[in-house]
Amino acid sequence: MSVMGVIHSEDLPVHELSGNRLRGLATRSRGSSEVALWNHALEPGAESPPHWHDHDQVIYVLAGSGQIVVGDEEVALSAGDVVVAPARIPHQVRAADEGLDTLVAMPATLRTFRPDGSEIQQPWHT
Repeated sequence: MSVMGVIHSEDLPVHELSGNRLRGLATRSRGSSEVALWNHALEPGAESPPHWHDHDQVIYVLAGSGQIVVGDEEVALSAGDVVVAPARIPHQVRAADEGLDTLVAMPATLRTFRPDGSEIQQPWHT
């Protein structure tokens, strides 16, 4: 019996949400009890809703460009950039004209909240 978990791309469900395409690559339901990894792709001009997490989140830009707003600071993003979004600080990602494709890493137990403090359930994270 293998102790290694391999998840083939055809077995990864895609979740669409207002121009955002999210796939949980490594999640608790796929055997990763401590670390989660998502692919978050945004269509041209799309943006994530403003939100915050109870743990730090690391975003790596695979392709495209856009902006991220963390707190009151807005920064341009392009391929190869890395963002460390700190816990409990609202942030939002926006895609430019060519879209934005990212990998997102966080603790597997991460929770997500709207700016008003209500929790967002994320089916791609389970």
